[in-house]
Amino acid sequence: MSRRSWLLIGVFSFGAVVAVAVTVIASVPDRHVPDASRAVVSPTSPIPKPPDLSYLSHALNSDAKDKQALALAVELRASYSKQARPLIPVGRRITIDDRTFKAGGPTGAVVEAAVTGGERFRLLLVWEGNQWLIFDTTPIG
Repeated sequence: MSRRSWLLIGVFSFGAVVAVAVTVIASVPDRHVPDASRAVVSPTSPIPKPPDLSYLSHALNSDAKDKQALALAVELRASYSKQARPLIPVGRRITIDDRTFKAGGPTGAVVEAAVTGGERFRLLLVWEGNQWLIFDTTPIG
């Protein structure tokens, strides 16, 4: 056989292999392909490893209001800056319990926090700018 014949046989063989591979891949149902965008996380199921939220405690425990504002969701910062009082009263400290973190989806979560003096809060968090920020709070007990 001539060199041209071998070349044509090779090209057609390669084309056949590619066609079979494409057909096989196309026939696999989508449900077998993992898709993170379809993942649903129950609000009560904790993620395997809680995120480090120490940056929130650090910001909230600051004496400077502009640093405290960094713990808040962006849309809340302007209204907070108009308030006269700080988020955490002077002389008190907040401790966020990372172990209580529960994701309610890819952009929402809750976590519990304690303020010196015995007050406890549930913090509603929102994922903004690659970090969790506080969107709302609810007193516990």
